[in-house]
Amino acid sequence: MKIRNNDNTVPTSKKKRATRGKLGATAQLRATAIAMEADILGCFRNDLRAGGFAGELSTATALYLVLSSRVLDEPVSGAVKGESAAGKSYAVSAVANFFPKRASLAMTSASDKALFHLKVSLRHRVLIFGEQHGMSSERLNYYIRELLSNGCIQQYAVRPGKGGHTTERSRTMGPTSFITTATNDLHPENETRLLALRIDESRRATKKIMLAVARTFNHSKVKGKSQYSLEDWKTFQTWQAAQPNKVHIPFAETLAELIDPNSLRWRRDIGKLINLVATHALLHRQTRRIGPNGVVAKIADYRAIWKVLRKSFALSVEQSIDPSIRETVEAVRAIRSTPVTMDALAKQLGVDKSNAGRRYRKAAEAGFLMNRGRGAGHPYAIDLAAPLPDDDAVLPSPKALSQAVKAARLGGKPRK
Repeated sequence: MKIRNNDNTVPTSKKKRATRGKLGATAQLRATAIAMEADILGCFRNDLRAGGFAGELSTATALYLVLSSRVLDEPVSGAVKGESAAGKSYAVSAVANFFPKRASLAMTSASDKALFHLKVSLRHRVLIFGEQHGMSSERLNYYIRELLSNGCIQQYAVRPGKGGHTTERSRTMGPTSFITTATNDLHPENETRLLALRIDESRRATKKIMLAVARTFNHSKVKGKSQYSLEDWKTFQTWQAAQPNKVHIPFAETLAELIDPNSLRWRRDIGKLINLVATHALLHRQTRRIGPNGVVAKIADYRAIWKVLRKSFALSVEQSIDPSIRETVEAVRAIRSTPVTMDALAKQLGVDKSNAGRRYRKAAEAGFLMNRGRGAGHPYAIDLAAPLPDDDAVLPSPKALSQAVKAARLGGKPRK
């Protein structure tokens, strides 16, 4: 049997030595300067905004963490969701600019077996699909799921030859992370493997983007100054990838104990949460203690993830309502006269009629709004269908986690 491995990496130890050798003294100094920062995510947000980025910083920060997790044995994958023209691809590309080319591989679309015939390795790399439509093939979706879950995909094929038929194995190795964007829901099997990241679709966010675009034509200066250049950030990530990726999270079990297992999704999402905490600890390895099992994470590492991603985890386990749905339902409630016309809803939301229609359909599909009109060809008569539930805090606060860790040390039980 012939074996063809689509894995062009050298052994890890050699790779690390080669990477270190490529970094000159000045580059090493700049990478170390970022590594010594107490709040690397804060520095990233500052430099991203100073570079003219007008999108939502929390989504961009989450993307930075997902891309940074590629160095782990079990990296995190994400899906940026939002309406068309909301800025999903813009956010992904803006954040990817802070990473070296080796960190990711961007695709617009791919054939079913493309992953078996790549000329580059996918080990510790982020596979970026600009749109979910680019991977509409059921078989390609399956291959990507297997690569994310098992870190490897294999294909056996029979090939004719002079001496008869032979079996050829093609293999692509991970671990691989994955990022895509989507307007609607993803493939249901893919959905559970990805962390959902929502784009801010508010009028305020739209105005900020409009002003940012306008500045590019009158050369207005952006408020704030970059502390580090894009090359500095790329060097920092190159240096990161060459370091050991082991992390010890002493409070991991306590954290899992505090989370209510009210959704089967937690069987996968707990791994995403813990790996994101590990990612933050690795980014700050220069200011963390190194133990026999790797970089020792602190409560501060969990606090950073909690601040950025608590709403995303609530959405993932369906204990939080999409902000655009909540805003639409509250707009209908705010209009005194019922039923509400589409024109009135658009005016209340401050958006155009087509955007209001998309928002209504999302809220109706979720069961919170209904159309009392006579159907196709007749005006909408929008009314409330079900009350909005309160958003549940699915992740314990850093304070609650800290108290639980202290209680566990004293022999008590963690409080939920």
